[in-house]
Amino acid sequence: MNKPDFDEWLAFHFSRFTSCTGWLGKFPTAARFTADPTQRSIIDGWRDTLQSAELRHAKTASQLLAIGEES
Repeated sequence: MNKPDFDEWLAFHFSRFTSCTGWLGKFPTAARFTADPTQRSIIDGWRDTLQSAELRHAKTASQLLAIGEES
């Protein structure tokens, strides 16, 4: 998944999980300690996880999670 596809998925995911924006906002933009999660490290982790996924599959997974059919 390239960056534009990831950005599209992220917007789609956030539209399905509206509380996700607030949850992410609880993390700092800069870490006090190296191991502390930041908003950027969380987003980067999602990008790394989805790098070999196709956009349509990632969107389908988000949709299934949103309607409670994650298994």
